[in-house]
Amino acid sequence: MSNPTPSFGTLTDPSGPLVVPADWMQGRTAFGGLQAAAALRALQAQVGDDRPVRSVSVGFVGPSGHEPLHMEPKLLRAGGTVTQARVDVVGSEGIAATVYGAFGKDRPSSVARPPTRFDVPEEVGGLQLPYLPGITPEFTQHFDIRWTQGQPPFGGFEGELAHEGWCRHRTDPGPSSAAALLGLLDAWPAPALQGLRGPAPASSVTWSAQLVKRPPVTTDDSFFFRARTLSAPGSAYVTMRGELYDRGGELVAHLEQLVTLYG
Repeated sequence: MSNPTPSFGTLTDPSGPLVVPADWMQGRTAFGGLQAAAALRALQAQVGDDRPVRSVSVGFVGPSGHEPLHMEPKLLRAGGTVTQARVDVVGSEGIAATVYGAFGKDRPSSVARPPTRFDVPEEVGGLQLPYLPGITPEFTQHFDIRWTQGQPPFGGFEGELAHEGWCRHRTDPGPSSAAALLGLLDAWPAPALQGLRGPAPASSVTWSAQLVKRPPVTTDDSFFFRARTLSAPGSAYVTMRGELYDRGGELVAHLEQLVTLYG
């Protein structure tokens, strides 16, 4: 792997535009998790720390190109406990993505249940996602992704399109744990790619992430991801769901995503 510079945390800093190096690209556009994280941090800078982010929804409007991306945040409403806001991620070709965030104060509720848990396997072995120039997206070199179940992409697999495994940032993820988690959620290839009979493009259309916890995230912190394809009707539009757990098996975040396949 080449030396990653700048890091995920540096790139998503809200003090300036998002200038995306070639090694953080995904085809013609910047890695979607990077765009979402930068947009979220721009919103966090406006909303403040007393209202943690609860939900993030992203629409990928078009390719970002290689020019700097500017965050254009807009506060939609600040209620007594919930703030809703939006960011347009704008590049030289117009809006690349629109990101919506819901932020809410902690307050007591009469409904309280134990956290959702999963019996995660040991963090050893697994099939590592290799970085293959010209085949795997450039940004993948900045994440450590290891399957414990499921198949790698492009093998024409005819069974259930699902996978599980461990993941972590290889570069400094920055001070926002929520933004760092968005990067991990979007770093995995969609499980539907297992069914393709050879390399072919795919792109996210929309995804929505619910953030249950916001634990510290560093390059030493691994998380367990499990994903399954919910719908693959043969029309190239595939729906998937993913869940992210900490090392103790407690649910941290979950994601639903619409992916379009070009093969």
